[in-house]
Formats: sequence, structure tokens, C-alpha cells
Amino acid sequence: MKKALLLVVAAFCSFAFAYAQERTISGKVTSSEDGSTLPGVSIQLKGTTTGVITDLDGGYKLSVPANGGVLVYSFIGMVSKEVTIGNQTVIDVVLESDVQVLSEIIVSGVAANTPREKLTVSVAKVDAETLNAVPATSVSRSLSGKVSGVRISNTSGTPGGGSDIQLRADNNLGVGSSPMVIMDGIILEGGLSDINPDDIESIEVVRGASASSLYGSRAGNGVIVITSKRGKNQKVGSTQITVRNEMGFQELERFIDLAEHHSFSLASDYQSQTSYTKYDGVTYPAGYVGGYSDQIAGSRGLDADHYMDNPFGLNINQQDKLFKTGVNTVNFVSVSNRTENTNMYASFERNTQEGIISNTDGYSRNSFRINLDHNINEWLRFSASNLLVNSYSNTPGGGGGIFFDIVLAEPDNNLDLENPDGQPYYIRHNHWSNETNPLYSTWKNQRDDKTRRFLTNYKLTADATDWLSFEYSYSMELINYRYTSYNPYDTWELNSSGGNPLGIDYSKGSLYKYSDERLAQTSSVTANFDQKFGDLLVRGKLSYLWEGNDWEYF
Repeated sequence: MKKALLLVVAAFCSFAFAYAQERTISGKVTSSEDGSTLPGVSIQLKGTTTGVITDLDGGYKLSVPANGGVLVYSFIGMVSKEVTIGNQTVIDVVLESDVQVLSEIIVSGVAANTPREKLTVSVAKVDAETLNAVPATSVSRSLSGKVSGVRISNTSGTPGGGSDIQLRADNNLGVGSSPMVIMDGIILEGGLSDINPDDIESIEVVRGASASSLYGSRAGNGVIVITSKRGKNQKVGSTQITVRNEMGFQELERFIDLAEHHSFSLASDYQSQTSYTKYDGVTYPAGYVGGYSDQIAGSRGLDADHYMDNPFGLNINQQDKLFKTGVNTVNFVSVSNRTENTNMYASFERNTQEGIISNTDGYSRNSFRINLDHNINEWLRFSASNLLVNSYSNTPGGGGGIFFDIVLAEPDNNLDLENPDGQPYYIRHNHWSNETNPLYSTWKNQRDDKTRRFLTNYKLTADATDWLSFEYSYSMELINYRYTSYNPYDTWELNSSGGNPLGIDYSKGSLYKYSDERLAQTSSVTANFDQKFGDLLVRGKLSYLWEGNDWEYF
């Protein structure tokens, strides 16, 4: 019995000893201004990687060694505070506002995070909430109207088309005044039309010629610095999943008002026909329903008064035939996670934009992103940013000429008639003029663009001392572009040289292919200096940058 009792006492002492190796500190962090609780305050055991973030009510719990230590409380816009643990188990902390960081913190081209009010250049910052206040299909369009003085105009009306961004310089002449764009340390050579705005944490716009002192001569027209989401702003130990599905509709705001009457002489029995306009002095073959016919004899002539007050046999809204209501869809999902030493963000987006042109697929984009930050140890950190984008664009066959053809089509022209071989959309829909059927071009001609972009940045940061750190960064952007324009052998075209009595013949086809590939690489080594001498705080940066660009086309 005594032996058993001794074993129980020994086991209890062992448990008590083990329990005494670690204890839990809890408390609440509030603001000195109004006593409100502060969520998201970083609390770290000094000299270790052990830490936690306050919850929505400003509360926290943290396991610390039995011998205590020092807790460091830090929060953006507040003065950091150190508290010795001692024998305390409950530590409530009040943080005071830091007047030096009351404004937004800027990271663009400065030695360290700096309040905007201390910068000598004009910098505007837009956060994720502001960017996504109104749904947008690309980063450039989401930035529109968010920053004063920034001019954004669409360079193309096609779905997925790019935008021209101007921060300074002349607004009228196209003389290469686009700003330098940097995303996660990558100097972008391609446009912003492929970048998903849901992935963006913030955008900083640096205006003024002095921006070139931060980034070199390429930044003479200003700089746009984009930071993507990384999962670092959420609680330690938490996982956040975001799903967004969106559908929208796109249509032409208004049609051009076109003439619905003409000045040609009508046959006395013109009202007997409702599929075409029957003109005086013209003989029509039996069964004629519209379009060009070599069996028609005679020619239409003008009325003596030349007034355009005669009706057509039927009035078709031809613009309504070419333009449709396009459907836009966005399917987006992201997962972010944060632990004590690692934060990760991954996302997938599927974006489709049909556009408003009949027989045209429009634009589609699939993008995959994964960002990772990892503390290898107390003095060494690794970061990676990766983005893969596959985009496809189907543009209208016939190019911009289809818009002229549609407004020149008379309202009694039937664009849905068949060609002599049964193909839809009779190319010569008007017997009295030579404009082609724009619906035939969009149906028959193939014009496709395919682009694949891969952007990556890897960064390694080492703290040599508490005032000196080194950073190595490698970035790459690979753009692979393919364009195909294809007209099959049996594509109809107008032929004025004779042959077919209908004035049309097979084009015998054409194929044009273009491809180019661009590889842009940058590598940099940077030394960051941050030291305080009495009341003087000195921050500096010494950096070496290598850039390489390779481009080939065929």
C-alpha cells in the first residue's frame, strides 16, 4: 500500500512538474483613444516565433514558458509595446496611437514601410474593398474612377480587350505614355486585362517624374504597384474560403437611327409583296423572295420629286440581327491559410464574356494563383508568387467592316437567306448594291487569339543583424501568343470579273498564323539598412538589378 501511494505521489509530482514548464497568458488589447477593443493585434514572445493575433473582441490566449519572458504588442497605426510577463497570467494592454503612422503605409519604392504623408512623391493607395465595390473584369477596369487624375480608356471594344492607363503626360497623343506596372515584384510586360481583380490586396499609384528615382527611367510616366493577397492578414491557425459566382448581361445601349423609306418609284401593285420591295420598271422571276438574282430584269429609278417618302415592302431592324445580348460569367474560389510560420493563398477563376456580336464566342479566361510565405527560421524567410493565365478570344470574322455593312443594308434585305450551296446568310443580300452580308462573315471566318502567361517571383530575405537585412529576388514573365485567321476553301466572296452569273465565287480559302513568345526576367540583390541614432532614424536601401528580355515571332 505504501509503495502504491509513493507511485501515485511520484506521478502527481511528475505531472505538476511538466505542467509547470508552460503556462497560459490571456488578456485583452484596447485603444487609448476610446477604449475600444483592437482585433488583429500581433502579440509575439520576444526572441521566438511564438505568437498570436487578437480576436474580434480584442482578446487573446498564448502559451509561454514557465520562466516568462517579454511580450511584444504591435498594430499598424499604434505604438508597439513590450510587457514583461513575470508572474502574471492575465495581461491587459492599452495601445496608443502613433501620430507618425496615422496615414496609410506605403511600400512602393521606399526603404521600408513609410507613412504616405512622409513621401516626396504623390502616392494613392486603393484597397481590395474599394477595388471590388463594383464588379469588374480586369484590374485596369476595376481601378477606373478610384484614383484622382488617372485616365483609363479602353483600347478595344472586344470582350477581354485591354485598357490604356495614363498617370501623367499628354492625354491626346499616343506617344508611349503608359506607366510602369509592378505586381508582386514582377515588372509586367503584358497588359492588365488578364489579371483577376479578386486576387488583389491593394494597388499603389505613384505619380510624378520623381517616381523614376525609385524605379529608374522606365518609371518616368509613373508607376502602378500591385500587391496580391497572401493570407497574412488573417488569424493564426485560421483557414478562409471564398466563393463568388457572378452573372451579368451586356448589350448595345442604342442603335443608329436609319432611314425606313426611299425615293425609288414603286410598282402599282407593290403592296402585294411582303418579302421584298417591288419597284416600277423591274421584272421579277417567279418565286423570288429577295437577294441578288440574275433573273431580275430592269432597274429601279427615282421618283420625279426625289423625296424619300416611299415605304419598303418590309422593315427589318438589321442591327438587331447583328447585335445580341451577351452573357458574362465569373466563377471564383480561393483558399487562404495562416500558421505561425507560414501563410498561403491559392485561387482559381473562370471568366467568360460573350460580347454582343452574333456568331462570335467572345473572350474566356482561366487563371490559377498560388502565393506562399514561410519563415524558415528566425532570421530567414522565403516568399513565392505564381500566376498562370490561359485566355482565349474569338473576334468577329470580317473585322470592323461588318459595322459598315450592317448600316448600309436596306431594311427589306433578308440576311437569313441561304447561299446557292445551302450555306446560311446569303452573302449578296441586296440586288441593288454590293455590300456583303455581315452575318456570313461572322459565321464563316475564324479569327482566334490564344495567350498563355506565366508570372512568378521568388524572394529570400535574411536578417544579418537587427539593423541590416539582405534580400534576393528572381522574377519571370513568360508570354506565349498565338493568332489564327482562317477562311475555308468554300468561303463565298464577291467577284466582279464575271464567271458565276450571281457575281460571287468561292475564295479558295486563306490561312494566316502568327505567333510570338516573350520571356522577361529580372534578378535583384538588395541590402536594407534601418538604424536609430538618438532621435535620428536612418533608413536606406542599396540594390542591384539585372533585367533580360527575349522576344521572337513567326
